[in-house]
Amino acid sequence: MFRKKIRLVFLALALTACGVEGEQHDKKEVASPVEAARESVEQLHDSIMMRMGEIHRLQEQLAYFRDSLSVDSSRVASQLKMLDEAEEAMMRWMREYKKPEDATKEELLRFFEQEKEKIEQVGKQMAEAIDKSRAFVDSVQQSKQK
Repeated sequence: MFRKKIRLVFLALALTACGVEGEQHDKKEVASPVEAARESVEQLHDSIMMRMGEIHRLQEQLAYFRDSLSVDSSRVASQLKMLDEAEEAMMRWMREYKKPEDATKEELLRFFEQEKEKIEQVGKQMAEAIDKSRAFVDSVQQSKQK
């Protein structure tokens, strides 16, 4: 008898959980255009932000090259500067990203459209800095292996 009650409780909890998840899923499907635009900008930011670790690893490798290997210091400095500027572009975007209050739907849509363009530019800047710095690091490592 006791086990039957426990099974019923677990079954009720499972059904309730499925119902709640379904309701949340339905709400997401009918998200407003403004909410969809905001979510798009934030997802884009999150995906770009995940590359910050790559920037930091490359900065560490380049600092090591600068401090301990006989590598062209002006090229190392150039790569470090490019990475620093890309990192600062992300930090600046995050500092300046403020949703306007008391804005109309049209103003909010325009705001999120502009922010998406800005964060896309930051992403391009970061990707370029990472790619060029990684190529430089790889070339230095290959030349040191010879």
